[in-house]
Amino acid sequence: MSSKKLFCLFSLIFILPLGVAAEVKLPTLEHIYWKMGGWFNDTTPSGSGNFESPLFMSFNVPPSKKSECVFFEFGSQSLIQWIPNVAQSFWSGYRFKFKSAAIPAGFTVETMTSLEWVSDQGFMRQGQFRTNKTTYKLAIVRDAFLESYVYRPLQIKDANGSYVPDDIANGILNDLLDSGFEVEMTVVGYAQGVQNFILISGWIDVTRTGDK
Repeated sequence: MSSKKLFCLFSLIFILPLGVAAEVKLPTLEHIYWKMGGWFNDTTPSGSGNFESPLFMSFNVPPSKKSECVFFEFGSQSLIQWIPNVAQSFWSGYRFKFKSAAIPAGFTVETMTSLEWVSDQGFMRQGQFRTNKTTYKLAIVRDAFLESYVYRPLQIKDANGSYVPDDIANGILNDLLDSGFEVEMTVVGYAQGVQNFILISGWIDVTRTGDK
């Protein structure tokens, strides 16, 4: 539900008489999925390199015709073994690949986010480096492609690898919410001057809005 809808809803409750306000149905939050996993281990070369893990975890979101939004809250913490005396930098995150019969043949639906990184290029790090725990929130919102946005709500591409028009993408997004979908998660990132990368822990919590 958008912030405007929430503001209007709460304003209405405060304005209405108590007996009438009690009849207003508030949106509910329903927990769908929670999982924690870890110890994905990927050895990377001393030169620059992108990496992606095998399937890290997957989950299903059931049909959600009454939902305005599905929330992902997720995070990670990693351990890095540096190679000394070479350029060093690192980042990692999750790639979410959506699977559903509602996605047209040849189309892909996914999104990716960075969770942890060392942004400055240094040459003096030695031994092991443990990243801070990070958390991130992602909202899959109905009709999101009709709103103004800085980043696309989801990356929806056709068989040629091109982004589909917003009206088509918006229909696919809403169909995903209505019919349900599966999400496959992988660990992705970039490593330079890294001998070893271990995902100590990774987790995700999935909820959705609804009306009851």
